[in-house]
Amino acid sequence: MRLLRLIILLNFIPIPSSLAEYRAYELAIENFDDGSLRKVITTLDHIQYSTYYPLKENEKVSYLKSWMCWGTSDYERDICPAPETKESERVPANQ
Repeated sequence: MRLLRLIILLNFIPIPSSLAEYRAYELAIENFDDGSLRKVITTLDHIQYSTYYPLKENEKVSYLKSWMCWGTSDYERDICPAPETKESERVPANQ
């Protein structure tokens, strides 16, 4: 009985949503027929994006950059902007 009361009590303790975080991605979608390039900011990486939003046969999606956002991405909130960095601060991962 005590365990049941404890479980019921724990269900009513609010969990703050400010502890949530998600990753934002900037992707480039290139069309080979006309040479156009469009940039997309999304919470899906380059692999997930092409399965969720089907691309045309002549389009290719590429990863440009990603960053961490605090909070939640629910209720159609805007994705947080990318942090400002100087080119000298960016180091390729393969070096």
